[in-house]
Amino acid sequence: LAGSRIALALTDQGFIYLFIQLAVIAPLAEELAKPLALFPALRRLSRNEAFLLGAFAGAGFAAVENVIYAASGGEIWSGILAVRALGGALHPLGAGLMALAWHDVLHGEQNAGSKWLTRFAIAVGVHAVWNGGSLLVITLGGAGFFGDLPDEIGVLGVSAAGAMLAFLILLG
Repeated sequence: LAGSRIALALTDQGFIYLFIQLAVIAPLAEELAKPLALFPALRRLSRNEAFLLGAFAGAGFAAVENVIYAASGGEIWSGILAVRALGGALHPLGAGLMALAWHDVLHGEQNAGSKWLTRFAIAVGVHAVWNGGSLLVITLGGAGFFGDLPDEIGVLGVSAAGAMLAFLILLG
């Protein structure tokens, strides 16, 4: 990591701003917001149903978010969609955990508050690691950490896509 291009990329104000947005603010806001639409139904659902309905809500959120990101990606839409698809389980998992957490709070389960905090921490943590790691891999790819990226493959290149897949496996 001693290369000047890499050091400049990782200390760039734009990278730091994006990193804070993607790895801190987005996970906190999204994991709080995704299950809110389920509140009216959570009192009538079993724990399993709450998790599954939350996961379905998270899958819908992921689909809409992926379309928005890909549509705004211009020429590199396919690379953006590939990266987004690799993290496809992230939103269903987080929303399912949070729906379960809120279900337990609404039903007055024992230790519901501490369980809510634990599930929130897991959902936000996984989300933050994925978002921050994805940005880091893409930034390192653009700074030449993976070597020269072939133009015909796009912005991510084969090495960066492989690194993203390995990262997803480790995160899983």
